[in-house]
Amino acid sequence: MSWNEAIDYVAGKLIEIREEHGAETVLFGQGTGRDISSWITRIAWSYGSPNYCCFALSGNACYLPRVAGMAATCGSYTVADCSQQFVDRYDNPAYIVPELMVIWGNYPLRANSDGFYGHWVIDLMKRGMKIMMVDPRVTWLSLKAEEHLRLRPGTDAALALGMMNVIVNEGLYDHEFVDKWCYGFEELSERVQEYPVDKVAEITWVSPEQIQRAARLLANSKPCAMQWGLAVDMVREALPAGQAIVGLFQITGNVDIPGGNIFPVELIAYSGGWGGELISDEQKAKRIGLANYPLLRLGFQVASNDDLLDTLLTDKPYKMRGSWAPQ
Repeated sequence: MSWNEAIDYVAGKLIEIREEHGAETVLFGQGTGRDISSWITRIAWSYGSPNYCCFALSGNACYLPRVAGMAATCGSYTVADCSQQFVDRYDNPAYIVPELMVIWGNYPLRANSDGFYGHWVIDLMKRGMKIMMVDPRVTWLSLKAEEHLRLRPGTDAALALGMMNVIVNEGLYDHEFVDKWCYGFEELSERVQEYPVDKVAEITWVSPEQIQRAARLLANSKPCAMQWGLAVDMVREALPAGQAIVGLFQITGNVDIPGGNIFPVELIAYSGGWGGELISDEQKAKRIGLANYPLLRLGFQVASNDDLLDTLLTDKPYKMRGSWAPQ
């Protein structure tokens, strides 16, 4: 069979399924590839299927909790500002070198994804940037850090809440930024009272004194950027952990400022922004999992893996008839 014959055959089958059973009965899947996501979503949306799936795993892991959590609290995903948006990079007059970069659950010098290059950290350190490491391991970067918080694995949320406890109670947050841009700060302030540093130290194995020092260092460094990684996503509490960590940078006013955490355009590749207008609201509402997992409306516009499995076994809310699964 030639390529043209194969394309005609597949297209014919997909059109036949759509006409007989509805576009929502075809699943469009993909793996990790960042460069292809926008094209697969365009295929899915133009076909009319709301059921786009990234990773055939139970729950959501690997980037998804961080993106959804941030989208739920600040409308998009943010990345550390390392001047990657400028052609002339560090020499651009609009760029400001961060005073501090918090590297949380990631070791960018060895391996990293999503277009973040580890040598950027070294470039900025040479330009005066200090670093804080949140990592159980001792590494080359941790030996260069102002603070190295060797937390108990899986206790990231507690550590972030404990640091916010210090920042809130000592009035170290950015009052102007919080008053202008932050919603729910009073509720957050009440919540962090449940995480005094002594309690957090027992949970995380980080001493109360170091938690206090780290919180004050972050709050008093402006601008302050964060580079984080997969470790945050791979625990059951991934979503609230990501939101708690991001909260540190939101209440200190380090969002959407030069040298802080900035908004990339790449998020729209996953959120349905590229080609999202091609699918109707009526079809979007048929996405499997929305009833049980409303946060899937934010961040990555994916169907629920767990609910998809139930659908395949039960044919509810409808029977799936086909799958587009590129290798």
